[in-house]
Amino acid sequence: MTSLFSPAETSYTLAGLLSTPPARSDGRALAEYRPLRVARAVSQQANGSARVTGAGCDWLVGIRAEVGPGEGGLEVGVDSPIAQNSPTLPPIPPATLSHLLLTLLSPLLPLQQFTILPPTPSAPTPKSYTLHLTALLLSSPSASPSTLLDTLFLAARTSLRDTRLPRTRALAYEAGEKEKASGEKGELDRFGLKTKGGGGRGTQGAPGAVDFELEDYWDEGKELEGREELPVCVTLNVVGPTHYLDATPLESLASPSTSSALSLLFSPSGTLRGTHTWGEGEVEFSRLPSLIAHGRRYAQDLMKGVDQQLAVQDKVAHDAPASKGYFES
Repeated sequence: MTSLFSPAETSYTLAGLLSTPPARSDGRALAEYRPLRVARAVSQQANGSARVTGAGCDWLVGIRAEVGPGEGGLEVGVDSPIAQNSPTLPPIPPATLSHLLLTLLSPLLPLQQFTILPPTPSAPTPKSYTLHLTALLLSSPSASPSTLLDTLFLAARTSLRDTRLPRTRALAYEAGEKEKASGEKGELDRFGLKTKGGGGRGTQGAPGAVDFELEDYWDEGKELEGREELPVCVTLNVVGPTHYLDATPLESLASPSTSSALSLLFSPSGTLRGTHTWGEGEVEFSRLPSLIAHGRRYAQDLMKGVDQQLAVQDKVAHDAPASKGYFES
């Protein structure tokens, strides 16, 4: 990738990062992000959605719950054509970003919560919800690989915490005495509708349930189990003895051969959920405990700031007067 920055610019930037005290070209502290704006419920057509703007990126994430055969769960797709063609970013395959999201987030969402109809002798294949998470990078005017990952995970986390699974009611068919006498029971059995006797259509929660109905509208329902432990990602950009957050393109290219980036994923409980490394440099093993401790503190601060921002948005939405219908005066 051809650099857009001159040797003088990169040398000046690197010297600032390694100076005592360190100095960044935009005046930020080492542990300071550029302004971040996080919003949820930004799409009326999604079961969960979020948009994260800042740190040089603009991500839009939407989640749709679909019913189908199988165990269900989470599926992820990332579309980032802008990053693929960016002059300041190395080519990061969308499949890599999709794999990271799926691998690190899916295990935190218990699989049993997606089951609608468990398997039965007459219907051995269960019916379940599958969450299709789609992330679209709208722009990346001043992004680096580390900020791309941090903001993507933040948008995905916020959209999953916004997601609701509509509650369902299992339905079975129980033949009455009249239907048994008329021989309809055999016809129903041929089509996989196992009759239980002594009832009528619409039995709820029956062991032989063959279908279901929704108790909620598509945008209502229960919150996802495991949502409270979904992590945020903080990337520590390491160059020499210094580490810093939210690298600009110039900072990330200042010393590509000796710098590295360590992405750490922390849950609100402080549990380290995953790691990923970037760059050509190496992080000494002896420095890892200190870097992880710093990363945990940065993650807690990031989650606190995002929660405060969302709480303000919720209060504004709650206090706003209800909108009137199109034909209401």
